[in-house]
Amino acid sequence: MKVFFGILSLVLGIASMVVSVGLQTVWSPPEERTASIEAPDSEAPLTIITPGIEVEDDETAEYTLTGEGEFTLMLGQRRDIDAWVGDAAHTEITGIDDSGDDPVVTVETVEGESEVPNPVNSDLWMATQTVEGEVTQRWAAPEEGDWALLVATDGTTPAPTELSVTWATDETESPWVTPLMVIGVVLVLIGLILLIWALVSFRSKAKKKPSGRRAAGRAPAREQAQVPAAGESGSGSISTLGRVSAVLVSTSMILSTTSVLTAQAENTEEPDNAPVESQIDEDASAVPEDAVVPVVFPDQLETILGRINSAVEKGDASENVEDLGHRVQAQARAMRSEIYRNRVIDEEVSSSVPISEDSIQRAWMEPDEQFPRTIMVLTGAEPGQSDEDSQYPQLLTLTQPSAREQYQLVANTPVLDGVEIPAGDLTDTDVTELAEDEDAGAVASPKDALTDVVAYLDDPEADAADRVADNAYTEAIHELQSQEVDAQSENNTEVSHTRSLYNESMTALKLSDGSVLVMGAGSSTTTFTPEEGGTVNVGKVAAGLDDSDNADEEATAEEDAAGTYSTEVRLKYREQLALLIPAEGEIQLVGYSSSLSETSSE
Repeated sequence: MKVFFGILSLVLGIASMVVSVGLQTVWSPPEERTASIEAPDSEAPLTIITPGIEVEDDETAEYTLTGEGEFTLMLGQRRDIDAWVGDAAHTEITGIDDSGDDPVVTVETVEGESEVPNPVNSDLWMATQTVEGEVTQRWAAPEEGDWALLVATDGTTPAPTELSVTWATDETESPWVTPLMVIGVVLVLIGLILLIWALVSFRSKAKKKPSGRRAAGRAPAREQAQVPAAGESGSGSISTLGRVSAVLVSTSMILSTTSVLTAQAENTEEPDNAPVESQIDEDASAVPEDAVVPVVFPDQLETILGRINSAVEKGDASENVEDLGHRVQAQARAMRSEIYRNRVIDEEVSSSVPISEDSIQRAWMEPDEQFPRTIMVLTGAEPGQSDEDSQYPQLLTLTQPSAREQYQLVANTPVLDGVEIPAGDLTDTDVTELAEDEDAGAVASPKDALTDVVAYLDDPEADAADRVADNAYTEAIHELQSQEVDAQSENNTEVSHTRSLYNESMTALKLSDGSVLVMGAGSSTTTFTPEEGGTVNVGKVAAGLDDSDNADEEATAEEDAAGTYSTEVRLKYREQLALLIPAEGEIQLVGYSSSLSETSSE
């Protein structure tokens, strides 16, 4: 019975281990699953891929998007994608339904405009990738914010929607693998013990009951009794011993084989590539729980400034305002246009100040996702640290009128070197855009502050003088105007200066320290009124801009001037002003630029 139960225990144990190994190999669940779209082709020009398709806890999941021809993937914040898409027809890929045996990618279709502009060059995107036919990649969006992918061809043809997602399954082994292996090992051990017990018992009985042959010749007979002659099958207890020995040998071989199979089953998976996150310093990549998601990220701002700078460089190189394209508008465009024109008349006129895209010192933006959006940027060298190898600091105002329009440079002016500009970055939640008549706790509203500054520039003795701080800008402007008065007085001519503000040219942001940064524009008119016998001498550009025939050609030749008049002459300049309105103290003129707009005479 010991032999019977020993063999039975071995058979059951080995079977249990074989089943355990099988559950890890041939009967194991698939190592990965694939979900694909079960929907008809869409004619929509846009496809939105949402974070709903992201496979949780699997950074190695691969996403394959297939389309016809060339198409572009654009990574952007979901609010920006929704704003750009607007009323356009689109397909939204929302997630993965893995409740059944065959997982599927879920989609929603939205009716709307069948054609849209090509979105690829929008300033809203953090990154873009243009591919041909098919692309396979992993989901890699910034940790901060709600991100999605917008997919399009050119806005006029259907966008790709054929998406499949492949990920590693977490059902790698049956819960019975370990129990069956343990049970199998225990049964095998029990079987071995029973068989060894049977073998020992048999030998013990054999010693106590010697056969007749052993009486005739003990030693030889004993040796012969344990080895059957050739051709004999053996019998009785001798055959039982042989079976026990064979079972022990077979069991040893099976156990060895099972161990090898188990080891192989545990090493069938290929090692995955290390995830990107494991290669990054955790402290460096950690995002605070209260992290602020800016409307525009610093990388986006650099890209935007790079595109604007490309347009500016093209326009400045040709000195043709049309080459500025749509990237430069409003006062920034008008001033560059005047400078280009004036340099045609006189190449000695100073060229336009270039835009620095590489050194962003400050950036301020109200954290409002609605349009239009406004950004003020301080570029170039840090104020007070300019040298021959760096660009002087410059204050820029950028606006994005709507989601489908790009950011435009609408105002820019050099900043007084050495002036203190408050700190600021795009994550500052305390920045607020102000209306022109809103003071928000500062010493004056933007409009009142600009009014005071232009009044003080016209007349250093004006009532506003007590509210405006003196600096190198104000002193230089007053000195230039004083020199004009002195020079024309020798020609028996009176000079007056009058400034006014342009409507809807003002941008004001309240900063986190309570101060207000303002950019505005206006005109400065210098009027020359000759008394009886007096003359007015103007430069080459001013004379070239006068369409009248009032210039005295003979007097001009005699005086060696570009233009000499005996009638009243008015020179109108365009001025861009940047102010800093403090919560307490005097208003500062921190930025200034001007260009000659027109000349008129009577």
